[in-house]
Amino acid sequence: MEKIDSTVLTSFNSALHKLTGHKRRLYAAELANTYYDGSARKTERSLGVSREVVTLGLKEMETGIRCMENFSSRSRKKRNRIREFKHGYRRNCCSTYAIRPLPQ
Repeated sequence: MEKIDSTVLTSFNSALHKLTGHKRRLYAAELANTYYDGSARKTERSLGVSREVVTLGLKEMETGIRCMENFSSRSRKKRNRIREFKHGYRRNCCSTYAIRPLPQ
């Protein structure tokens, strides 16, 4: 492992912060392979990116299989929670079935 200049480290960090998802993981994995001997721990310590991101990127590069993100499910909870507080009701999908009487 060679010593990396501080200006190069800041450019690496700015690029990592601008990228998201799959591209960010691949870039972190490339940096780990090139400058940190493929070590996620060294990359985490030097660049400040999480070890899980680096290891997942390394595995994606190794296998060629891309892990899919699930960003939409995370934001949906927040949107529904804001709607509940704003309008004062809580949406329950089972309440309509519980109120209706059974057919005879």
